[in-house]
Amino acid sequence: MTKEGLSEKFSEAELSGDGIFLLIPQRPPMTMVDSFYGCDEDEACCGLTVKEDNLFCIGGRLTEPGIVEHAAQSVAAMVGYGNYLKNLPPDIGYIGEVKSFRFFVLPEVGDRLRTVVKETVSVQGTTLASAKVYVGKTLVAEGQIKFSLKDGKQDQR
Repeated sequence: MTKEGLSEKFSEAELSGDGIFLLIPQRPPMTMVDSFYGCDEDEACCGLTVKEDNLFCIGGRLTEPGIVEHAAQSVAAMVGYGNYLKNLPPDIGYIGEVKSFRFFVLPEVGDRLRTVVKETVSVQGTTLASAKVYVGKTLVAEGQIKFSLKDGKQDQR
């Protein structure tokens, strides 16, 4: 990790545009991740460019629920990466809990979010992960998300 908190190992997008649908089940207009920068054993990095037509964008800014949904879909992309490596479709999952989220600034239209999610625990299809959302070097938000796979499938990364 750099002192700004963004991992240098995730500098280039591995998947973007429609390629992101290989990792997540969400589809427009609910897609809140537009690029995937990579994943290792317990950490992944995703991105989103804030657009004016985003459902969670009000008054030229991405709202708190939009930031949380982006972070949750980043966790889903991290979990879905294992399926992608096996040429399987992404699993359906649900946000089980959003905990200790703090918001420092609301991103503006045109801002590029870079989000690092780190798996804390994964047991019987439920993953607890921390998320840090950045615009450039500025920390936008941070918190924890509990994400459960439909039918309690075990993560296969």
